[in-house]
Amino acid sequence: VKSSALAEFCEACAALLAASGRDRGRLRMDLHRELPWASCLSNDDFSLFMLIQEWARPEDLEAHVMAPHSQRFNMILPRML
Repeated sequence: VKSSALAEFCEACAALLAASGRDRGRLRMDLHRELPWASCLSNDDFSLFMLIQEWARPEDLEAHVMAPHSQRFNMILPRML
């Protein structure tokens, strides 16, 4: 994520996580940011994030991917990268 888009990214992730909490079959959805240490990929211009998801069934994940909140997140994400 570009440093200049960090605030927008965090707001978008917060909205996604909140809305996804109501999705059927969501067992886990965690957002992690890389901490600064040896051999890290993040720098002053870019921060690495990982979104870990666990779903009860493949059908639940497919429904989540098609949900409006996921579509909205996926649409705005490219401009932040």
